Amino acid sequence: MSKENKKKTCPLNSNFAFAVVALLTAGLLLYTTVEVFNCK
Repeated sequence: MSKENKKKTCPLNSNFAFAVVALLTAGLLLYTTVEVFNCK
């Protein structure tokens, strides 16, 4: 049962981590873009 649970949770955890990294990257890109336009 534990092996089945690990198989089910591993993809979920990797997808969650990927979503967090994607959100952080998007936020950083948006922040830097706004800062660049504000400087000009």
